[in-house]
Amino acid sequence: MKLLVICPLLVFLFMCSAEASEKGNKPQHWSTYSNDSYGVSFDYPETLVVTTRSVDFFHIEGIVLCIELVDKKNPEIIVLRLLISEPSNNPLATKEDFDYLRKACKKYKELTIGNRRAVNCVTCGSAACSWKIVFPGKRQLETFTMLTDEIEQIEPKDRTYPIKTIINSLKFTNAN
Repeated sequence: MKLLVICPLLVFLFMCSAEASEKGNKPQHWSTYSNDSYGVSFDYPETLVVTTRSVDFFHIEGIVLCIELVDKKNPEIIVLRLLISEPSNNPLATKEDFDYLRKACKKYKELTIGNRRAVNCVTCGSAACSWKIVFPGKRQLETFTMLTDEIEQIEPKDRTYPIKTIINSLKFTNAN
């Protein structure tokens, strides 16, 4: 009998949390990361920690900021990586505009997150395919997961970690 009462209650709470995040309301027990210098913010659960990595680590032209969400209990688990680049001022940097992405992505799907157009881009290598969300512009943002069980999905999902909800909470404070 208790199980019959608890199950509908859990479903209701999950739906309320998902609805709140779709409407832009931050779920309970979540924090907000905000970087005014680059005009980006997002919400994330208290089970994760925001870290930054030196852009020199990547050896990729144009990257100005790397933000990583890592598991609080196991910081070696990188749940989500956000790379911000400014390719306009760097002739060696790759500019991922919509035309380029239409050609480069095996699967291409446009969407709007925050106040910006983005692309869910699936690319394939020799071993597997993976998704990334790209926000083209003068200041580009690219986000993807480092989780092996999530990489091969065709789009971000809320499974072990609320990756899709985090991405959907992205906001941009200046026109890019």
